[in-house]
Amino acid sequence: MDHVLSRDSLQGWVNPMPQLLRERLRALREEQGLSRDQLAGLTVSHGKLVGTRVIQSYEIEPGRLPSADIIETLAAALNVKPEELAFHEYPIALARREGTSEHAKARIANSVSARARSGGRQPKAPHKTAAQSRQKGAGK
Repeated sequence: MDHVLSRDSLQGWVNPMPQLLRERLRALREEQGLSRDQLAGLTVSHGKLVGTRVIQSYEIEPGRLPSADIIETLAAALNVKPEELAFHEYPIALARREGTSEHAKARIANSVSARARSGGRQPKAPHKTAAQSRQKGAGK
């Protein structure tokens, strides 16, 4: 008897590839018998409204990456963990949220420091040197 390698013969041997957010979101919503409007309504009770058009865009448009907050809200509304809803996308969204907040904190701290050094006035832009002015004029 010849053994033929097929998708069916691999069942149980290989873990299936996790679905992308857009595939998983739609599948979970439909499994629970929810319309997009109904899911949007459920998100309100979980702290953040995710509108019907936003849900539709995440289900249809490839490459959309929602924020970690939106993934968490949708997951809560669907009664799953965020990692179950967005296996690939959630870690990226978390890193983006953490990175952005650290960057924002540093930018705010620098702005406050500059303002304190200038006696509470908005710091002025640095003056150009004569060499910088000549260099800019030469490029015209």
